[in-house]
Amino acid sequence: MKSTAQHKLEGTYQKCRHANRGTNLSPVESLVCPAELQYTKEKWNEVVGALCDSKLVTIADYPILKDAFINLDLAEGIDRKIKGKGGAVEYLGNLQGNQVNLIRERQNAMKIYFNIMLKFGVTPVNAAKVRGVKEPDSEDASAITALIGNG
Repeated sequence: MKSTAQHKLEGTYQKCRHANRGTNLSPVESLVCPAELQYTKEKWNEVVGALCDSKLVTIADYPILKDAFINLDLAEGIDRKIKGKGGAVEYLGNLQGNQVNLIRERQNAMKIYFNIMLKFGVTPVNAAKVRGVKEPDSEDASAITALIGNG
């Protein structure tokens, strides 16, 4: 959505349509990694850095991204705890009664993380766009043609 200033600049401003738009937030260049993260600081820098470079993030997105990465951090902590108990099979074999099932907790944390990241287009398909993957050049195309033929 264009800002009021952008509409005025382009000569498309109409008071009845654009007067009450409010403030348009600008993309940020970077977001500070939350101090609470223990295991996923590098992942924050990688993913959030790519989102910021792609101009997809404003300061208003910080709380939801923080929540996503806190859940990812929780899942990583659970992974480490389960590995310390001999792995998932060993852990589940020793689970008794009403003990917290860490594997289920990890799944819930990852589900929250992925659902939030989907809102930012961080999916396997869109990840290539965020990373700026270049179009294949003629050499790549000829290699593909050699594999699958001219069709």
